[in-house]
Amino acid sequence: MKDAVVDFEDGRDDRRNLRSRSALREVENFVRKKARRIWCRKNFERRLPPLAWLPKYSGLHIVGDIVAGFTVSLMIIPQGLAYGLVAGLPPIYGLYSSFVGCMVYALLGTVPELALGPTAVLAILTKPYSSRGGTDYAVLLCFLSGIVEVTAGVANLGFLTTFISRPVISGFTSAAAVTIWSMQLKGLLGLDLETKGVVDTWVQISQNLTSSRWEDLTLGLACVCVIMVLKVSFRRKKDAVVDFEDGRDDRRNLRSRSALREVENFVRKKARRIWCRKNFERRLPPLAWLPKYSGLHIVGDIVAGFTVSLMIIPQGLAYGLVAGLPPIYGLYSSFVGCMVYALLGTVPELALGPTAVLAILTKPYSSRGGTDYAVLLCFLSGIVEVTAGVANLGFLTTFISRPVISGFTSAAAVTIWSMQLKGLLGLDLETKGVVDTWVQISQNLTSSRWEDLTLGLACVCVIMVLKELPRLQLRCLGEDLKTSCERVTSKILFFLSVSRNAIVVLLSTGVAYALRGDHQPFTLTGTVAPGVPQAQLPPLRITVHNETLSFREVLGDLGVGVVMVPAIAILYHIAIATTFARGRAVDATQEILALGVANIVGSFFRSMPTAGCLSRSAVNSSSGVRTPAGGLITGTLVLLALTFLTPAFSFIPKATLSAVIICAVASMVDYESLLPLWRTSKVDLLPLGVTFVVSILWGFELGILLGVGANLALLLCSFAKPSVEISEVAEEKVPGGIGAYVLARPSHGAPFPSSSHLRKELQKAGLREGGGTLPVVVDCECVFMTDFTTAQVVKSLVGEFVKRNQLLVFLNLRPDVEKTLRALCPSLLVCPSTCELRQLFTETSSKLIKDGKSDSESLILLENGSQQTQNENSKEEDILLPTIPTAAVNDEFTLSSDGAVSRNLLDTSSSILPPHEEFQT
Repeated sequence: MKDAVVDFEDGRDDRRNLRSRSALREVENFVRKKARRIWCRKNFERRLPPLAWLPKYSGLHIVGDIVAGFTVSLMIIPQGLAYGLVAGLPPIYGLYSSFVGCMVYALLGTVPELALGPTAVLAILTKPYSSRGGTDYAVLLCFLSGIVEVTAGVANLGFLTTFISRPVISGFTSAAAVTIWSMQLKGLLGLDLETKGVVDTWVQISQNLTSSRWEDLTLGLACVCVIMVLKVSFRRKKDAVVDFEDGRDDRRNLRSRSALREVENFVRKKARRIWCRKNFERRLPPLAWLPKYSGLHIVGDIVAGFTVSLMIIPQGLAYGLVAGLPPIYGLYSSFVGCMVYALLGTVPELALGPTAVLAILTKPYSSRGGTDYAVLLCFLSGIVEVTAGVANLGFLTTFISRPVISGFTSAAAVTIWSMQLKGLLGLDLETKGVVDTWVQISQNLTSSRWEDLTLGLACVCVIMVLKELPRLQLRCLGEDLKTSCERVTSKILFFLSVSRNAIVVLLSTGVAYALRGDHQPFTLTGTVAPGVPQAQLPPLRITVHNETLSFREVLGDLGVGVVMVPAIAILYHIAIATTFARGRAVDATQEILALGVANIVGSFFRSMPTAGCLSRSAVNSSSGVRTPAGGLITGTLVLLALTFLTPAFSFIPKATLSAVIICAVASMVDYESLLPLWRTSKVDLLPLGVTFVVSILWGFELGILLGVGANLALLLCSFAKPSVEISEVAEEKVPGGIGAYVLARPSHGAPFPSSSHLRKELQKAGLREGGGTLPVVVDCECVFMTDFTTAQVVKSLVGEFVKRNQLLVFLNLRPDVEKTLRALCPSLLVCPSTCELRQLFTETSSKLIKDGKSDSESLILLENGSQQTQNENSKEEDILLPTIPTAAVNDEFTLSSDGAVSRNLLDTSSSILPPHEEFQT
């Protein structure tokens, strides 16, 4: 036996050594492969392009470059001076920005036509910073921009720019043009004004119009006229177009009547949906369940409401402390939400009120501005939630993934547990964050009170024992309760388990009251304001440290919390509602509206932000609740407690409330999801870890934002670079079979972020696998969506394939996707199914052989066996720039109606194509 064990151990050691050697060999091969790629001649030519084109440089190149460089200098000198003014700098700074970029790009650039230098867009983006910090700010911004650009290039982050779509670029450049035009109007009128924004500029110009200088205005208008005349005179005259004015007017009137009819039908349809009985029952659920309400429903709701109240009263007091507020504010937050949800809620089991998560999110703001900040945050959260419900924006919470939620809740549990450790030890410390709390506790450990620690640990033990009573029932009595004695015992054990927090609070309060006097051994909650708070408007002007802050200043101080707190509340609320729906469809819009109205109304009664609570909802369900009316019972009992029991609340020991909180959040640490995440998707551990660490060290808002950012970055990376399966289909050796072709299968849709990647992959497929001759068939079975930017890229790609007489066919294209692509590329080659490829190849091949050398014949439109030829008798060179808006095309180029940028061939020796230029200043 021992020999066998020894042999087994030796074999295991051999396998370990083999695995380690294999891992080292993989690392060595990886390093060698990377080294070969970096130190090869091809990579050096990529990083230093002159190594590729200098050996081929000739006299013709020198002449062309001199002519082009001189031509561009005639443009860049006046433009540089003008753009310096646009950036809020001395004009000479525009020339400082004009020479270095050209020289560096000559060494590192790859596109000969591209001219680097100052632009109108970057100048207007620089102006806010230069007006704040002068020329040094602009220079430092240039340096930091270069650092970011180099980092993005090294890390291959250029794909992130693909998420800026063409409509966004068009809107931005148009706004920049209007802003620049408004700013330069001051110079045109000779006015020296300090303005901020377009509106302020126009207001000040209208107020100072009488102070304008006619000499400057005359000179400026003359310069504009000369520039426009010269611009028009050098443009190529277009073919005469005959306008049929009468027919055009008729068509316009027809379209206007059709549009009015569509608007009228839309309004009628919306009105019918709003004012129908079904919609009223959705927005006021009691209209649906009140007619069916019976005695059984009343009994179930009363029992459930009473049971939940035994939980919510001690939990509310404890969560008030967690939020950094007096404990009574937890009860203020406990009655309004229950009552409002009884009128607007749709899930009977859901219990609305204060929660540990929202309490810990509220604490940073209450510690900054006191109770008024918490109340105002509740009001603003309600406004955001109602807005999200009306606008159907609840889907935005789906971008907060499960790993981010796990990291956030675990960090919240650790933070709450660390904070309540002070109360458990009887320490009165002002701490900030988990690390600072543990440091101060370790430094003041000798000052802890053994009486509070003993009481707190005893309360923790009692709560945990009472929590396990239902399991004890299953072990002792079994699941089948046959006798009445067993059923009564089961109900008693359940009641004791549910009311464990109330039992502990009552017992400890009785002990503290019995020991009242000058030598009270426990740290007590202290004086509590008696009675129900009066209804009043939430505070919009708040006094903090003898300084009155306006609503705008308070809003700026709350910052991202105004959005983050309601987003987390909606997320948890919808998740709990879905859990207890039990297969029923959950009206998410109505739930969000109910939550928002509850927070708005609650803020009038000094409430902090509230949402659905999982533990109380579970107790509500176990107690046999029948309708949302159970919340009315809970809210009424909380009001009675506020009215008659507030004097007794002052004798509640803080250690007891700390014990209640610690036991409540113990189950929030989501350690159970670590192993499944590791087994299924290790990359999801990144957002979980980022959220957890950042939330503990720097705050929950930043932790959630960075966690969501990490998750979206992983998602967008895969979204921007979809996998494209390339395969070569061999020729069929049967009579009438299909010839060889290249098949490309994108893995998902083709919206604008992935358009550049798909274009690159299809170009490679056409040149590498297809050799520039074989047809390329794009199987679009998985392409469910597309957009304007992708349509432009497809048009450019089709044009490149046509120029080399190579077929590009789109297979299995959905009708809506085809409609979008044909809007910009009407001559698109589409095949409905694989069976019709043979016919398509036969017809298009004969057409290409016949007209392949003619540039005037562009594309073949073939669908379902029909063929149509579209002639493009264009004498201009079409260069497609998908991301250049109309306003950004230079004088030397024109933008045709089909979206192509055409260069006006004024000078054959110059081949300059600015990328995103320019606004005429």
